[in-house]
Amino acid sequence: MWFPVSFMETVAEAYRLLLHNVESVDPTMIEWVKHEIDDILGVGPTAIVVVLGALMLAFPIGLLVMARRRVRKMRGERS
Repeated sequence: MWFPVSFMETVAEAYRLLLHNVESVDPTMIEWVKHEIDDILGVGPTAIVVVLGALMLAFPIGLLVMARRRVRKMRGERS
Protein backbone atom coordinates (compact mmCIF):
# COMPACT_ATOMS: atom_id res chain seq x y z
CA MET A 1 0.00 0.00 0.00
CA TRP A 2 1.36 3.40 -0.94
CA PHE A 3 1.29 6.32 1.50
CA PRO A 4 2.37 9.87 0.81
CA VAL A 5 5.90 10.64 1.94
CA SER A 6 4.62 13.16 4.45
CA PHE A 7 2.49 10.50 6.16
CA MET A 8 5.42 8.10 6.40
CA GLU A 9 7.63 10.87 7.75
CA THR A 10 4.98 11.69 10.33
CA VAL A 11 4.76 8.06 11.45
CA ALA A 12 8.55 7.79 11.62
CA GLU A 13 8.79 10.98 13.67
CA ALA A 14 6.10 9.76 16.08
CA TYR A 15 7.94 6.45 16.45
CA ARG A 16 11.23 8.23 17.18
CA LEU A 17 9.46 10.41 19.72
CA LEU A 18 8.11 7.36 21.53
CA LEU A 19 11.52 5.71 21.59
CA HIS A 20 13.53 8.74 22.66
CA ASN A 21 14.19 7.17 26.05
CA VAL A 22 14.15 3.62 27.36
CA GLU A 23 12.61 4.68 30.66
CA SER A 24 8.89 5.33 31.09
CA VAL A 25 9.52 9.02 31.83
CA ASP A 26 12.31 11.40 31.01
CA PRO A 27 14.64 11.21 34.04
CA THR A 28 15.77 14.83 33.68
CA MET A 29 12.21 16.10 33.56
CA ILE A 30 11.00 14.00 36.51
CA GLU A 31 13.92 15.22 38.65
CA TRP A 32 13.04 18.81 37.75
CA VAL A 33 9.35 18.25 38.58
CA LYS A 34 10.24 16.64 41.93
CA HIS A 35 12.58 19.52 42.73
CA GLU A 36 9.92 22.11 41.87
CA ILE A 37 7.28 20.36 43.98
CA ASP A 38 9.67 20.21 46.93
CA ASP A 39 10.51 23.91 46.52
CA ILE A 40 6.88 25.00 46.21
CA LEU A 41 5.48 22.89 49.05
CA GLY A 42 8.54 23.03 51.27
CA VAL A 43 8.13 19.45 52.47
CA GLY A 44 10.05 16.26 51.89
CA PRO A 45 9.07 13.28 49.77
CA THR A 46 7.78 11.31 52.77
CA ALA A 47 5.23 14.01 53.59
CA ILE A 48 4.05 14.10 49.98
CA VAL A 49 3.61 10.31 49.95
CA VAL A 50 1.66 10.43 53.21
CA VAL A 51 -0.64 13.22 51.98
CA LEU A 52 -1.27 11.57 48.61
CA GLY A 53 -1.87 8.21 50.32
CA ALA A 54 -4.39 9.80 52.68
CA LEU A 55 -6.19 11.43 49.74
CA MET A 56 -6.28 8.14 47.86
CA LEU A 57 -7.89 6.47 50.86
CA ALA A 58 -10.23 9.36 51.71
CA PHE A 59 -11.84 9.55 48.27
CA PRO A 60 -13.29 6.00 48.11
CA ILE A 61 -14.21 6.11 51.79
CA GLY A 62 -16.07 9.38 51.18
CA LEU A 63 -17.91 7.84 48.24
CA LEU A 64 -18.88 4.85 50.37
CA VAL A 65 -20.20 7.10 53.14
CA MET A 66 -22.23 9.17 50.67
CA ALA A 67 -23.68 6.04 49.06
CA ARG A 68 -24.69 4.58 52.42
CA ARG A 69 -26.36 7.86 53.43
CA ARG A 70 -28.27 7.89 50.17
CA VAL A 71 -29.43 4.30 50.66
CA ARG A 72 -30.56 5.06 54.22
CA LYS A 73 -32.38 8.17 53.00
CA MET A 74 -34.14 6.20 50.25
CA ARG A 75 -35.17 3.48 52.71
CA GLY A 76 -36.55 6.12 55.08
CA GLU A 77 -38.64 7.75 52.34
CA ARG A 78 -40.23 4.44 51.31
CA SER A 79 -41.72 3.82 54.74
